[in-house]
Amino acid sequence: MLFGAGFAQVITEFNRITHKGESESRSEKRAFTRPELQALFDLADLEYERVLDSPRRNGAVAVLRDTATLKVAYSFGLRVNELRHLQIVDLSPNYRAPYFGDYGVLNVRWGKSSAGSPFKPRSVLTVFDWSAEVLDDWIHNGLPHYGQPMTDLFRTRSGKLPVRARILTDDDDEVVLLLVPRQAHTNAL
Repeated sequence: MLFGAGFAQVITEFNRITHKGESESRSEKRAFTRPELQALFDLADLEYERVLDSPRRNGAVAVLRDTATLKVAYSFGLRVNELRHLQIVDLSPNYRAPYFGDYGVLNVRWGKSSAGSPFKPRSVLTVFDWSAEVLDDWIHNGLPHYGQPMTDLFRTRSGKLPVRARILTDDDDEVVLLLVPRQAHTNAL
């Protein structure tokens, strides 16, 4: 029989991979469900409102940055290293989706690379309308508080790039997202 002339079963009982259990992934490392993800985003928004309502308002811009960072990481599917190297020039319009404005395409220049290879650039299209709103709000309302030059999209007060994002829980099981500067020791947290 010639290739493509008829159907033939390729995977049989003899060459199929057997699974050890229902799921090979660890139960503690799983994707968020939609309600859990919505609860996390709501908590981040509530934290910003809580800081704004406090008498001293210390850290409001940092909380706004962390909230925007969390939402941008999710909406564009970014890795931590890709997220921390984002710059304003990496945002561009998508002419097939003009309703996203200047935030239709995110050009990731520090994409994941293989061992010993250079970083792989990629372009990610904006999917959620709220992600363009988050970026616009951060760039126009939060980022100017960090002074000039405004090149890095998410930076710390000292102008450094954050090293990693850490999600910590306090005694009340409240989730807190922190961006740790390069010079800080994680033991101090």
